[in-house]
Amino acid sequence: MVIASVPVGQEYLVKAGDAVTVTLPNGVSTTPGVVTSVSSVASAGSGNAGSPPDGSNATQGPGGGSGQDTVQMTVRLTQPAAGAHLDQAPVNVNIVSAQARDVLAVPVSALVALAGGGYAVDVVQGGTVHLVAVQAGLFGQTLVQVSGPGLTAGLRVQVPSS
Repeated sequence: MVIASVPVGQEYLVKAGDAVTVTLPNGVSTTPGVVTSVSSVASAGSGNAGSPPDGSNATQGPGGGSGQDTVQMTVRLTQPAAGAHLDQAPVNVNIVSAQARDVLAVPVSALVALAGGGYAVDVVQGGTVHLVAVQAGLFGQTLVQVSGPGLTAGLRVQVPSS
């Protein structure tokens, strides 16, 4: 079992039954889990959030120990053996609040803000570059979902150099 602190401002993103991914203390290994409960009572941030009163396997989640108001979320590991050797170890709980499948995605840095509002991408075709207006969708880390007329899988987009 994992007990994590969720900032009150993000409580609406989490509910019992949600699938989560727990990143173990090594920062690389992950294991699936399911949210079993979310407390309806908030705790004032005190710097030691995330420690359960029953002494069970638990961790601090995002916001734990940061001084902000939180609610407690309990997660059951789908593969309990993955965390059996841990006791109050620091882990991260990742919750997918929205997802899209079979979409086109480009690096966020490829988006060009248009003067009249909205976004475009510079599409590279045959040595020439031209702007194509896009609708931006979900953002995830370094990628953004895009759609628009004339966009197809395999098109090359220009990304500014760093």
